[in-house]
Amino acid sequence: MKNTDVLVAVMLCAVSVSGCASTGKTTKTVSATTVSQPTTTVVRHDGNGVTTTETQTQPGVLQNSTTTTEIKEKHPGFIVATFRAIGHVIALPFVLLGGLFRAIFGG
Repeated sequence: MKNTDVLVAVMLCAVSVSGCASTGKTTKTVSATTVSQPTTTVVRHDGNGVTTTETQTQPGVLQNSTTTTEIKEKHPGFIVATFRAIGHVIALPFVLLGGLFRAIFGG
């Protein structure tokens, strides 16, 4: 009888290690702001042979661009999903009790 219990425990450990999967979610947002200010050069000649060069800067043009890349999360393994469901069931009474305290004491 004890050999069977040890065998079941070893099998459960082996399956739980192999059944885990990553559930990470990655979001990458890149924002870029560009300000371009066009310039104009004005050259003036007067009658006395004097040349005046003047550079005028126009109001800037603001351009915004945002790129968002999202990598969808992988589906969790069977064992991970089972433990997560068990955790939700165990946490449910505490969540309800916390909601009751919040309703009574106004937190």
